[in-house]
Amino acid sequence: MSPVSAQRLLDAYGRDLWKRIAAHKPKGLQLVASTGISFVVAADGTLLTLSISRSSGRSELDHLALQAVRLAAPLPPLPSALGVRPMTFEISFNFR
Repeated sequence: MSPVSAQRLLDAYGRDLWKRIAAHKPKGLQLVASTGISFVVAADGTLLTLSISRSSGRSELDHLALQAVRLAAPLPPLPSALGVRPMTFEISFNFR
């Protein structure tokens, strides 16, 4: 597989992943903040690790961001063309 094809697959997977996580994002918060989340996904979609990579400075918001990812699990399986090794993702979880 060419690097361009692999990147397209990864981009499409990332969009699907975000849609699933965003469905669990809390609604109606009156705060503005951003939390960085890092997580590792196994080939079958199992969430292997999850952590805060950049705190919002508000522990309750950091907790809500982690909770959204946990509730989205199990995540979609990784595209088989990308191989079977786990992949690490970093997302910025914005509250508005």
